[in-house]
Amino acid sequence: MTFSISLVGAVIACSLGRFDTQFINTKVIISLFGLMIVIEALKEMGTLTRIAHLATLVANSKRSLVQLLVALSFFASMLLTNDVTILTVLPIFLMIAKQVLARRETLLGTVLIILAANLGSSAFPTGSPHNIFLYSYYHLNVQTFFSWMWLFCLLSAVMLWRLSLLVAKEPFNKEATQQTALHVLAAGSPQQADGFNPPSPIKAPLATNTHPKVEASSVASTSSASPVLHQHVPFLKRYSPSPQKFLPYAGLLIMLAHVMNFAHSPWWVVVAVVLVLVQFPHAIKKVDYLMLLTFVCFFLIVGNLSQNHSIADFLRNGVQSYKDTLWVSAGVSQVISNVPASLLLAPFTKHAQAMVIGANIGGMGTLIASLANLIGYKVFASYYPKEKTSLLKWFSAINFALLGIYLAIFSVI
Repeated sequence: MTFSISLVGAVIACSLGRFDTQFINTKVIISLFGLMIVIEALKEMGTLTRIAHLATLVANSKRSLVQLLVALSFFASMLLTNDVTILTVLPIFLMIAKQVLARRETLLGTVLIILAANLGSSAFPTGSPHNIFLYSYYHLNVQTFFSWMWLFCLLSAVMLWRLSLLVAKEPFNKEATQQTALHVLAAGSPQQADGFNPPSPIKAPLATNTHPKVEASSVASTSSASPVLHQHVPFLKRYSPSPQKFLPYAGLLIMLAHVMNFAHSPWWVVVAVVLVLVQFPHAIKKVDYLMLLTFVCFFLIVGNLSQNHSIADFLRNGVQSYKDTLWVSAGVSQVISNVPASLLLAPFTKHAQAMVIGANIGGMGTLIASLANLIGYKVFASYYPKEKTSLLKWFSAINFALLGIYLAIFSVI
């Protein structure tokens, strides 16, 4: 949908103006392409999936279960982007939640995992497409970026922790979570484990029983020595480390260095891509090419808008001050999401800090404020189709409250 709209807009803009390849920020396109390939390889390896399941195995209460997965979502999104993190962590949480969490706890946990992925991705230049663009467009360096975002990240961590305290600190059936974790880990390849594979349609509503019964046949026998460890052995053998499996991590480090301007030459992207494709040649087929084309379309739209003095002056007048830029970028994100908002507004304001912070704040609020929000909603709806309205209410209440808090705080700092 976003691509279709951007394509129509680009065709109209070029028809009324001109098609000029100089409008296109090739570094951003190349960086996104390289990161997408690296991240697809990391998804296939299943590392994040195994970490998420480990978190479910070590949790000792409902609250700690939610807190561990929210923390994983927050930190993983810094490197793996918010959408990939949600697609990996949220299905695991929902499968566990069906067995051990009540309705309220499941809804709150879902909102917090989506929110954590959005807020965590804001902390790093590579965490989200709009950060990659803004970092490149304003020629930022690492020190400047982190000096702007450290308070944002600290505030986010505190907010997530405080909200997680709403989950009851009650024990839960650990055997049930172990069986679910082991079932997914043994289900097949890492690609299947990391991909979004919803279960068969849910007929029952969200669980309201805080201590669900578990079939005796589904619980591992406690008479055998270390049954959980025993069931892990085939999985660990199947994915034992090898030198080639470190290539995607090397590719990720190279891409981070390229995006953050430590490795300027685009040839470094080629090196990173080649390292990944040696072990994961199919990763190139899974790149989100529509996302790349969407960026190209928006570059053409904005490039032509900047040539129209009336439109350019109108946009420029809306983002003349720090506070205006902060509020307008966050506000426009509510309607067209924060990636298009960044591409549209950045060329017309010199207030880079307000633009970066505003675009990241703008990921909260409406469901369309960030693509990650829509992805999370879709994942939840596939597991609990009858609870979509309830999730939207919880999501909106928490997100709009935080949107107002963040705008108020960063307007006066």
